[in-house]
Amino acid sequence: FLEERIGSNDKDVGRNAPVHDKEAIAGDLDTLLDVLGSLVVEVQHAHPLPCSRFVGPFLDMFYSNLMRAVSSQIAVNGQVSEVAPTALTAPECFLVCAMRFLANIVSCSHYMPDEEANEAIAAMRSETISSS
Repeated sequence: FLEERIGSNDKDVGRNAPVHDKEAIAGDLDTLLDVLGSLVVEVQHAHPLPCSRFVGPFLDMFYSNLMRAVSSQIAVNGQVSEVAPTALTAPECFLVCAMRFLANIVSCSHYMPDEEANEAIAAMRSETISSS
């Protein structure tokens, strides 16, 4: 999977780039973020229940990166303007992964609250408390 997304093992990502070649390193990091973000999204989509214990941490990470990207822009006279061009924000491909992850969470029926089960649990708890 990773070879398919990054390329063959013949090319060591970032190792052959000179240290001063910041654009090449940034491109490699963007590719790595894209691969890792896509991997999380695809695994979570394919296996929602086994991934449920990891949803919280990934949700925090993806949500905070999305909010950082959104808050780095402000409306100035009705036009969107970049606040700080040097502000550290995630690359677009990673932000797309974040949006896909959030969409998966919202649309996954396995993560929806079960009202009947919640009511049954609440009734059972109240019976247990009143009988003790």
